[in-house]
Amino acid sequence: MPSVDELSCLGFWENQGFCVMVNPRSEKAKRVGAAVEAWGEDRDDFKGCVWVATSGSSGQPRYVCLSKAGLLKSAQAVNHRLQASPADRWLCALPGFHVGGLGIYARAVQAGSQVIAFDENWDPQNFRDALEKHAITLTSLVPTQVYDLVSLGYQCPKSVRALVVGGERMDDELGRKARQLGWPVLQSYGMTEAGSQVATGALDSLQKEYSGEWLEVLKSWQVRTLSGEDRLQIKGAPLARAYLEVSAEGRIDFTAIGDAEGWFTTSDRVEVRESKGRVELRVIGRVDDVIKILGEQVSMEGLNRVFQQVIAEDDGVKDAYLLALPDERNGHRIVAAVVVSQGDSIVRNSDEVFNSRVDPLERIDEVRYVSEIPRSALGKVRRQDLLDLYAKASAS
Repeated sequence: MPSVDELSCLGFWENQGFCVMVNPRSEKAKRVGAAVEAWGEDRDDFKGCVWVATSGSSGQPRYVCLSKAGLLKSAQAVNHRLQASPADRWLCALPGFHVGGLGIYARAVQAGSQVIAFDENWDPQNFRDALEKHAITLTSLVPTQVYDLVSLGYQCPKSVRALVVGGERMDDELGRKARQLGWPVLQSYGMTEAGSQVATGALDSLQKEYSGEWLEVLKSWQVRTLSGEDRLQIKGAPLARAYLEVSAEGRIDFTAIGDAEGWFTTSDRVEVRESKGRVELRVIGRVDDVIKILGEQVSMEGLNRVFQQVIAEDDGVKDAYLLALPDERNGHRIVAAVVVSQGDSIVRNSDEVFNSRVDPLERIDEVRYVSEIPRSALGKVRRQDLLDLYAKASAS
């Protein structure tokens, strides 16, 4: 795992060595990373590559192979969107072993900008103080971190001209509240396989009311939807080359990414349009996010978006998330995992409010109180861990 100083130097990005990015705080990640390094030590076909961990569908560790050249191409496209220059200063509060943090260092090297590492545990006040202290102009966060800043009512320092939000889609109401406090939030859409962003809000959108739905595709990408479906396909120089999945027994399985023409089929459902010479996309949900209840298709992402709006109005709820569980009769049923902050009577009221806003078949069937909603370093819900907590919790 290269140091922050190494990531900030052009030498790292020009070096043709083989590099595995691992979480330095995880012994399991270190062991798996060492196995991947040993596997690729003598493979000349992976020179100049970086292997970044992502979550495999089997739950076993999986790495994505990204070329350093491709990461710099991605950085160049993002810099063009943000009009980045040597005068900019980035504050990096995302882990460098994930593509979100790694991409910041690539952008800074490309533009000749400086990066300040916010390498302490996340603390919204300390983060805001660091922005002000270092006269930061650019930064990137996940929606959970933006929520923390907004919930505390923190005003954005005047030096910050763009805050890129990634990891998952930010609720529009949160985006509007952030803008009202001066935070110049720009929604982005990307994935580890893309070496960071595929589409990002335009700077001129900062002059309008926030809406993170339609995002402009970056110049480094071609996009289309799979024939007869709304599933997104992407093609471009930053695209990853391969997956490595490490089994519990230590076996390494290698899978190439992309078809013969270079197109990669994502798990995201989108709409694509051309508007005023721009190619834009809007994420509808995920292919694996759509379930069926009584034969009707239901998007769990859409339901969770409504649920988050409801619980944001409830002081009794600290955090919550909806899950779909198999149901012998109906196909699936909707349940809620809730972290209580003040009392469960208000929680049950939120349950009723949610049920009044959705179709009958989409209503919450059961609520259980859990100690936390487990999330990754980038703020994404760790669904399997949450299912385990839900199974152990008592029903309300």
